[in-house]
This record gives sequence, structure tokens and C-alpha cells, in this order.
Amino acid sequence: MKPRIVMILLLICLLLPGLDSEAANPAITAKSAVIMSSDGVVLWEQNPGFACPPASTTKVMTALVALQKLPIDSWLKVSRNAEETEASKAGIKEGEEFRTSDLLHALLMSSANDVAVCLAENAAGSEDKFAEWMTEQASKLGAKKTVFKNASGLPAEGQFTTARDLAAIMKKALSCATIVSALKTKALTIKSRGGREIELSSHNRLLWDGRYSVVLKTGFTRASKHCYVGFFGPDGRGGIFAFLMAKKPWDDVRTLSAFASAGGPVIEFNRTKLDSSQVSRVQKALQQKGFDPGPADGVFGLKTLRALERFQASARLKPDGIADAATLRKLGL
Repeated sequence: MKPRIVMILLLICLLLPGLDSEAANPAITAKSAVIMSSDGVVLWEQNPGFACPPASTTKVMTALVALQKLPIDSWLKVSRNAEETEASKAGIKEGEEFRTSDLLHALLMSSANDVAVCLAENAAGSEDKFAEWMTEQASKLGAKKTVFKNASGLPAEGQFTTARDLAAIMKKALSCATIVSALKTKALTIKSRGGREIELSSHNRLLWDGRYSVVLKTGFTRASKHCYVGFFGPDGRGGIFAFLMAKKPWDDVRTLSAFASAGGPVIEFNRTKLDSSQVSRVQKALQQKGFDPGPADGVFGLKTLRALERFQASARLKPDGIADAATLRKLGL
């Protein structure tokens, strides 16, 4: 075999963890992480009980609440308090007015703390009240271990979240076209009502890298280290992810993206939910219906996953590879 081919095969093996039981846990630097399906099933997690400050991942919840309370095309006035908020900042000035939609882009693209305060004050009259709304809404979304104390994610006593809670919040955000659009935007110029322009650039460096389809919100403080939340694929079908306290966040994003694209989280989920005899029955049922899962050996691997996905598509089920009750019924199990 030619050396070049050998190197390519080795690279593929390195980039696609999760294909066997030994690769169940991708090697990441984050202290806690989760991958969730787009409909909210936790497929894989690491150290799920860990809680820490959310840093600027907070702003996904800020955007959700702002959109509930503020018309998208309204003009919002900037206070001195908002202007004087510490970095990172968009550079909005006291007395200026900006459209809600433009401020949401500044919030999510450039992680602007001054904008977070402006949105909160215009929606609730104060950032403290807005943070209470955020906590209440997060709890309704299933993020019951999360407490927000401000709209920006700047350090605040008693403010914390978990990776699972962040993923639940992102699940809701996936249904909001304004948020998804802002997170996908590389660069944008916004204008105040008076005509002053502000140039925005996304903090998601992978938007410029065609090898990855990852949409995310970054976050960093000294206390929290790097906390990221986002999703894989244009519609989140590759999975929603979140991680906390990472040392090398971009390496972690790439590793989790490769793990998800190889089906690792779904494989591990099915292995957890089904014992070997149940997997064997699934494999035999797939064979009988004309979908080759490989040998009926009771090991849920990549070939079984792909066969199950094809069967689900043919049966007009969501082709997610999850052996749920509806899928098992269709298989006659």
C-alpha cells in the first residue's frame, strides 16, 4: 500500500472516534460536555453533574428572552450604563438608538456585553429583572440547574449552568430563525438611527473553514475558562453540543464534530439502552427487512447504525439511528 494512502487511512481513524467501544469517549480538554439530538435526547455526556459560570454562552438565553419581549424592528435606546459595560463590546454610545434585530446580531456574533445590557434594560427596565426572566424561562426549557444574574455572562456571584442545561437552551434557539441566522453570519455592518456604522465580525472562526459545519456561541472568563454551545450541521441534525471549562476549545469542537459525524454519540446511546441480545434482535430484524446491519453479533456499530437510519427513512420515521419505541415497533420487536 502506498505511503500516502496509509497516511490518509490513519488520519481518518484519528478523526472518526466513537466507532468502537474503546473510542466511546472522545479525548477533549473540557471538564464537562454533552451531545444532544435535535429533539432533546441526550446521546452522550461527560461529567454531567459539573456546574460552572456560563460566560458568554449566557447570550443565547438573552437573545431568546429579548425576542419574547421586544419587537424585532423596534428602536432601542442606549443608556450610559450600557455604554460603560466592560468588554467585550460593540461600542454603542449613550443616547444612540439601534434596531432590535441589529443588536441581536451584535450580541451573538461579537458577544457584545454593552448590547446585552441595552437589550435587558429596554425589555425589563433593569438588567436584574431581565436576569430573573432568563432564569425562569431557562427552567421552563428544562435547564433547571441554571441561574442567571446578568444578561452578558460577565462574572457574577451565584451565576452557573451545566452543559446539559446549555444544550437544552440551544435546542430552543434552534427553532428561532433570528438567532440561527445571527450565529451563522460571518460579518455585518449595523447602523444607529443617526447613521453611525459599526462593523461586526463573528467569534466563530469555523465559519471561515469549509471543512466544518458548526454553528456556535463562544464564551470565556477567567473563572469559567472556555464554554461553548452550538450545533452540528445546518439544521442541527448532527446534534446539539455544549461544553464547559475547556482549555483548548477549538480542538474540542473539532473532536466532538468528528465524533458526531461518525455516529459515535448515537452508537453509544443505543449501546447504553440496549443489551447485546436486544441489539442482536434489532440486527436480525433489519436483515429480514432487507437492510444489511452486518453480522447479528449483538454489537451496535457503525454498519448497524447506518442500516437502522435507512430503515427509519423507508418507514417514514425520523432517520436518527436511535432505536426508540416507535422504531422497534416498526421492526416488529
